[in-house]
Amino acid sequence: SILTGSLQLSGTEYLAFGRFDVAIPSYVLFIDGDGTGSGQIKIAGQTYSLPYSGSFPSGSSINIEAIADTDSKFSEWSNGISGSTNPTTITLTENMNITANFIKTYTLSVNQIGDGQVSINGSPQTIPYNAIFDVGTEVTIEAVELTGSVFTQWTGDLTGKTNPNNITINSNKTITANFVPLRSLAVNISSTN
Repeated sequence: SILTGSLQLSGTEYLAFGRFDVAIPSYVLFIDGDGTGSGQIKIAGQTYSLPYSGSFPSGSSINIEAIADTDSKFSEWSNGISGSTNPTTITLTENMNITANFIKTYTLSVNQIGDGQVSINGSPQTIPYNAIFDVGTEVTIEAVELTGSVFTQWTGDLTGKTNPNNITINSNKTITANFVPLRSLAVNISSTN
């Protein structure tokens, strides 16, 4: 930078100028992960493990992105910033602590044996069915009988005949709905005198 100004000595005014360096303060950006899931952080296009700590000049505009692991999903930012916009940009004017919150997820897989349908949370699904749910989600599953078939039981990670039934997603789950054909019984009645 150039510094200019005037200096008056013994009635004579002199113009003075010179170059000087200004020390721009640096601030620390600290990012940690929290929640039931896990992930990493991408800063200015480079991925880092959590927790992350880095120093930047005051006023730096920094792009940050939470990258969830394959069995997790990003939910929201907390502490220094809030919301769920991802990626997002921050301006560093002081030391900042940010938390990236992740949620653990699991897969629910549903198959069937025999003719029938399966409904998840009230909606008919195409079988085989695979979907990802947040840990702790309660799912209602129902076996729907078609004409000529009878539901017999659940097998796999859900057992028994209760229908519909509820299952809590706390691990990867595989469930099979079992149907059998409805058999008709012909009865001949004869009369003798």
